[in-house]
Amino acid sequence: MMMLNPRVLAGIADSLAIVFCLYLFAYLVFVKIAGPIPLPAFTVAISLAVMASIIPLQSIGNFGTFEAFWIIGFVAVGVPTEMAII
Repeated sequence: MMMLNPRVLAGIADSLAIVFCLYLFAYLVFVKIAGPIPLPAFTVAISLAVMASIIPLQSIGNFGTFEAFWIIGFVAVGVPTEMAII
């Protein structure tokens, strides 16, 4: 059985903690602005937006792709379009 280097494990744990904090912060901001949304639905919607950021189709300053998929993701999980745009 292959053992991972403790430094690699620490790096993975740090990365997961950072992603968790980013998602939690985004969730808290979204809930304060747009109202409550189920956490699993939020996780799916924000993950879609994050994955879309790797698409090599960006405009000036990488503005637009993330935001468009943010709206698409939230509308797909049932958030009204007006709230998803906020």
